Amino acid sequence: MTDGQWMRPGPEDHTAPANPAAPPSRIRDRTFAGPQSTDHGTDLSPIAAARRVRTPVRIAAAAVVAALAAAVIAVAVERSGSDTPPTTAAATGAGTTISAAGPDQDPVAALLQRRSQALLAGDEAGWLADIDPNANGLIAREKVRFANLRQLGLTSYRLVSYSVLAATTGHASVGEVMRLRADLERSQTVSDWTFASDSGRLLLTAVGPSTYQYAASTAVPNPPWNDVALRSATADGITILAPAAGRWNPASYLPAARKAAAIVRALWAKRRGVPGFVVFLADRQQFPHWLRPTGSSLPGAVIGVTTFPRMVEADGRNRFAQPDLKSLNKPVYEPQYLERGAGARIVLDMTPIHGTREVEQTLAHEMAHANGPNLIQTENLDFATANNGPSVVNQPTWAIEGFARYVEYLDNPSYADQAMRLVRQKRSTYRLPGPFPASKGFYDGDAERGTFNYDLSSSIFLAADHTGGQQKAVNLYIALTNNGEALSDTETFLNPLLKQVGLSPSKVWSAQHTLTGR
Repeated sequence: MTDGQWMRPGPEDHTAPANPAAPPSRIRDRTFAGPQSTDHGTDLSPIAAARRVRTPVRIAAAAVVAALAAAVIAVAVERSGSDTPPTTAAATGAGTTISAAGPDQDPVAALLQRRSQALLAGDEAGWLADIDPNANGLIAREKVRFANLRQLGLTSYRLVSYSVLAATTGHASVGEVMRLRADLERSQTVSDWTFASDSGRLLLTAVGPSTYQYAASTAVPNPPWNDVALRSATADGITILAPAAGRWNPASYLPAARKAAAIVRALWAKRRGVPGFVVFLADRQQFPHWLRPTGSSLPGAVIGVTTFPRMVEADGRNRFAQPDLKSLNKPVYEPQYLERGAGARIVLDMTPIHGTREVEQTLAHEMAHANGPNLIQTENLDFATANNGPSVVNQPTWAIEGFARYVEYLDNPSYADQAMRLVRQKRSTYRLPGPFPASKGFYDGDAERGTFNYDLSSSIFLAADHTGGQQKAVNLYIALTNNGEALSDTETFLNPLLKQVGLSPSKVWSAQHTLTGR
């Protein structure tokens, strides 16, 4: 379906019933897209963001990409009850309109409502009841999806149709609007459904990638739960999922994940953070595709990714990022945005990872990204002062990746010593025009150069910690995310920011120069 045609939400939102060795380093591949990616390679979709790289000496490197084909945090109170869609509401697509239709008026809306209710009730038979009994392949896939979706920790789930004539044409773009316990808001995946009539009864006969660009632009690409059967383990707001047929047992990695989450949560103190974390353990084949747009690629050394699903309303319409209109009257270390995304998803490539200690360190980095998606810019505006100069409005990549690397050090001080030693050794090799690596080219080069960029970027937060404590380091990070790169690329520009955060510029730079050998 194209812009200019009619869209209609499905039945109201349904709320889930209650109880339903050397440390790694990381790289953040920053592939921005405005609206969520329109590429789909499987039945439905999520988004993309952070990666991690390994060096030959096992000083790995990882990244957060806000490749948000969508939008991008806080400790929020979960909504209860259902949301009633408006009778008519203007959509964000050009010339499109969303109008509600009750299930008694539309057999497709009734089918979507039955399936939504069946999933939340744990009723597999009800979930499968409206599928063509001769569609054996579809039935098998939907059984797997049912079991997978039930493991995600859904608090709300709603199927919506974007095709007003679906019952007549036999085709509909369908949004799967959901919110997990770990989320702040809803996100959605989108797929194309095909129907047939059997003695007046509407049956689902096929599900495939969505061709409706407007809906796809708000959707999450290639979600793991649409790919393979999963198994899971959950504790302390953390859910870990892995292929059921794979060798990685999620329960075995829960202790490492809980420890990493405890480090990040303690550092965050009373600041707003996500309610929980969702982690997917992938093999080498799955890792480049899960939660990433079809056709995108990752450097071979990357082993961790954090993604931020775009927010949507209960009827699937885009929910815009919410700035804090009072931020101008607040300290510079208060976030400029209250929310930018539905939550976060973390994917690890388990094939090259050795042991739970490395998992813990990798997750500490990724959770540092994931816990603050309202701090992460989701569009690449790319207004640069020169062709290769710093961006006037884009955030400095070094600050985002450097802070996450700093978080890795908190439970392993010897890793910080190792990282700073590498910086001192390689500083003359990788000469930089400023104190930190530029965003353009930050992820380029070999693994050693990637590690150098991450380690050097972390030095300012180590220096802030040494001179003012951990909370000042967090405040500095938040203040930097509020700034464009052009205002954060020299000591002259950074000095006022350091003062406003409550740090002494001379002491911070003295500590940073000692750490890096400058």
